[in-house]
Amino acid sequence: MRGVRKASARDLFKEWVPKIADKEWLANSHYQSYFVLNLCRILHTVGGNEPSSKRLAADWVKGRYREWKDLVDEAEKWGYGEEMKRQEEAIAVIKFVIAFFVTGVTIFQCQSGCLQAYRGVLRRTALTERKGIG
Repeated sequence: MRGVRKASARDLFKEWVPKIADKEWLANSHYQSYFVLNLCRILHTVGGNEPSSKRLAADWVKGRYREWKDLVDEAEKWGYGEEMKRQEEAIAVIKFVIAFFVTGVTIFQCQSGCLQAYRGVLRRTALTERKGIG
């Protein structure tokens, strides 16, 4: 399981975190759906302690984090030719996943210490984006 978590961390910070600043990429409905469902998989791998399919991970996230249920439902139901305009919510989900990944608890459960860790990740992400690294 440790190897799977490391791979999830690598994917999260190398592939998905840079998408926060890529407004053009996130404007694509297909990418939004793909992004949200992959974040569900990462969150389930870390929070549920097991890798899973996108469908199982999406169900787990919807049951556990009700605030993301509508977004995940829309991502699951999305089809080619349909429009999904949930960029800001998708960005909120990745920030939530980052906080969970870094601290092991949700942003809603943590105290000031994990908020500092979360802010540190966001600062490093912002610096990376400004320098064009990623």
